[in-house]
Amino acid sequence: MRLAAAILAILLAFVPATAPAANAPNVKLWLADFAQLQGELSADYANLEWVATERRLDLPRLVTITERQLRAVSSDAEAREYIELFLADFGDGHLEVDWPATFESGGAPAKLPPLCTRLGYAEMKLSPGIAFDRGATYQPLATPGSRYFPTGLLQLPSGGVLAVLRLPIFSADPYPELCEQARTAMGLSDGAACDDTCEDAIRLRAENALTVALEQSLAIVQTVGRLRGLVVDITRNGGGSDWLEPAARELTPKRLRSPRLGFVKSEHWTNVLTRRLRAIEAALPSSTGTMREMLSDAQRIYTDALAASRERCDRQGYFTGNAVLCSQIVKGTLFTSGTLAYAAPGSLPDTPARQYLFAPSRFNYREGTWNAPLIVLVDNDTASAAERFAAMLQDAGAATIVGVPTDGAGCGFTDGGIPAVLDYSGASVRMPDCVQYRADGSDAVGGVTPDVLVPWRENDSAYERVLRAVATLSALEARR
Repeated sequence: MRLAAAILAILLAFVPATAPAANAPNVKLWLADFAQLQGELSADYANLEWVATERRLDLPRLVTITERQLRAVSSDAEAREYIELFLADFGDGHLEVDWPATFESGGAPAKLPPLCTRLGYAEMKLSPGIAFDRGATYQPLATPGSRYFPTGLLQLPSGGVLAVLRLPIFSADPYPELCEQARTAMGLSDGAACDDTCEDAIRLRAENALTVALEQSLAIVQTVGRLRGLVVDITRNGGGSDWLEPAARELTPKRLRSPRLGFVKSEHWTNVLTRRLRAIEAALPSSTGTMREMLSDAQRIYTDALAASRERCDRQGYFTGNAVLCSQIVKGTLFTSGTLAYAAPGSLPDTPARQYLFAPSRFNYREGTWNAPLIVLVDNDTASAAERFAAMLQDAGAATIVGVPTDGAGCGFTDGGIPAVLDYSGASVRMPDCVQYRADGSDAVGGVTPDVLVPWRENDSAYERVLRAVATLSALEARR
């Protein structure tokens, strides 16, 4: 009897008092994912130094809190939520995590979608922006570009009239017909293969068509008498592509400078810079005069940047509380546009290398199609490329920015960005790999603060948003 009791006691020692639930989260592996996440951010997140030194987020404390939360989770969903909250505290609109689906759909492979669908062109519901027709005297204008840029006339209480042009997105993606026009012009079938070069060519044609539509809308606006200026509404504009550059330049005769660019020291940027340098060096032998000088300068700049991209800085101390005495960001050598902050339209020869000197030179556009007072309306949902649009105009003194501080997305992802997948959960972490700098040297991830604030509230109705916007525009007009 005693022997049996002893054996039972030994067996019970190896059995947990309460068996874990079958679907209980693996806390140890979630903590390993969290540790990996910190390592990925330390190596490749462009705005980590801004978060730690400018925003002064107490990262060691945040790490301690998140680890404590992860140790106490009762489900995988709860663990995912705590990691999302950890990243949300960074205050970066481009920093995000995507969780994998929990199952795969079965069945036969679907038929190959049409080319433009494969490239991501699809109708989508875009925000109309400020609904001036709900609370003000507003008259829509029919223009050839109205589908892309709704336009109208706003009567102010003072009697003045402002034109209003809505820019809902800086991209051709929501307009599949523009892709179809480009595909047809290039002689591509719906089932054609399309590599990166092909995709870039289609996008360029589609976005040049957007520029034409913008010019057509502005031409109609300019025929209206008594106008006191143009309001460009980019509220709830989440960004888009580099098409923001020609769009901004169409709206002012001032020579807009592209922002300075910083980038993460990484293999990703080593590859990006190598491709650019090869294109520059291929163009040098046949170039002459000013173009040869610009290419020679670009060769030197890209060579130096390439060397810097291979260096490394250990920034793990931001998470552990230890001093970080180096920077993982290369700054001051490039602009978002390339090696030149500005080049006049048509001033660079049509060669593959020109986009690495001044990227907007790829587009067809004119400067100063609009040459009168310009107001840009922004809100806290104005993000990414839309923020850069507003910042370039504000820094050049080319527009009055009106609204509330913008989202704060800053620079995004270059050539797809740096992939990071967490080992246990399979989550994909998207981290900005570049930094844009304002004219005053500040990181653009801080967002755009308007010149004139509108007293919008989070719970304002569309009607109330209009009333507050019109009152602010009227006060601004009275001060001129």
